[in-house]
Amino acid sequence: MRERAQLIRMTTCPAIFANMLGLSLFLLVLLCHYEANNPKSRNRSGVFPAPGSWHMV
Repeated sequence: MRERAQLIRMTTCPAIFANMLGLSLFLLVLLCHYEANNPKSRNRSGVFPAPGSWHMV
């Protein structure tokens, strides 16, 4: 019985870790897509300014 409980614990911990990692990556992708499609979070033109033109931002 004890070995079975240990086996269940050994398979549950990586599964929880994998789910948390997957959820974190999903939220990161969601945030990146939101930032890419929300021009108000950047400058008025919707594109990043060229290097050297930071004073126009």
